[in-house]
Amino acid sequence: MAGRDAQGLMAHRDELFRTGADAFFLIATCIGALVLALFGLLFTCFAFSAWFKSTRVTVDSKGVYAHDHWLSVFHRSRHFAPGDIDHFEIEIHTSTTTPSGTHEFWDVQIYLGAQPPPGQTPDPSTVIILAKNIAGKEEAQWLADQMACALGRQPYRAPV
Repeated sequence: MAGRDAQGLMAHRDELFRTGADAFFLIATCIGALVLALFGLLFTCFAFSAWFKSTRVTVDSKGVYAHDHWLSVFHRSRHFAPGDIDHFEIEIHTSTTTPSGTHEFWDVQIYLGAQPPPGQTPDPSTVIILAKNIAGKEEAQWLADQMACALGRQPYRAPV
């Protein structure tokens, strides 16, 4: 009798183990599928933004207007009055080195309000990026100079 009970318990234990393992792998598969789905959704959002986002910046004597559009459905408009703008400046955004050479990208930014002395970091809320990932420094500087002239200001040159 004792041998039969031991065999019954062993068989039952194996069945419970298989059921538990099946449940574990089912849960792990569902979690993995959920992670991949979220990654796919995030990637799709980035691709959507890269393909369908546009920004239009208009500078005149009345200020700077920045309009962001996504498929002409979602949009955000910002206006910066001339009195709020301290200056336009370019800053290197990224610099990557590849086997074919170094690639630099530049941003055109406006600085709002009075800026701290050289060497101190400005408050991030006072720096607005208007144009991003411009391939050449000369083109970015020309664009910043043209924006300053359209606002009726002299081009800004950062102190060295």
